[in-house]
Amino acid sequence: MDQARTEEYISLLCANGFMPQKTAEKLMQMGEVVRLERRSSFLKIGEQKPVVGIVLRGLMKVFYLKNDKPVNIFLIPEQALATNFDMLFNRMPSNQEIDCIEDTEILKLDYAQVLQKQLDDHEFCFDIYQIVLRQLLDSLYRIETFLLMDAGERLDRFLEAQPDLAQRVPLNVLASFIGVSEVHVSRIRKKKGRK
Repeated sequence: MDQARTEEYISLLCANGFMPQKTAEKLMQMGEVVRLERRSSFLKIGEQKPVVGIVLRGLMKVFYLKNDKPVNIFLIPEQALATNFDMLFNRMPSNQEIDCIEDTEILKLDYAQVLQKQLDDHEFCFDIYQIVLRQLLDSLYRIETFLLMDAGERLDRFLEAQPDLAQRVPLNVLASFIGVSEVHVSRIRKKKGRK
């Protein structure tokens, strides 16, 4: 990869304070930028190789299969981790799949290398900890919305908090993410005067 492209990716990793430049530079040296087409998979159910990705451009979804139908649990936009934490920490085969909603560029990292670097470099370790902690907080927020809000409130909150992202998510994925049928999302939108 040429220097200009590397610097561009480092800039994407550092945007909005996602991570410090030193950490972005180290991750770029350790990883490989992979381009995935829309509807392709980054991680399949049953895979066991611990892999971590950071979305540079594009949008992904994390889902389980229930009765052979996807149940979308997370959306992974730019500057977010794409991995199955259960697979990483418990060394279990992945019970989730991560697929691309859009053409996606992702920094693919070998988890063992990231762990080793954390042992050797305390500043790097702290930066990675901060990224994982933010992702954990996003996960807790997601759980909270399911426990404390109905579908209409979840949809409203999502549309208000992330209007640009909401425009990029297909209706079927959005419905599954909110936890209702496509028809129900359409009804909620119609009732609230949204498209």
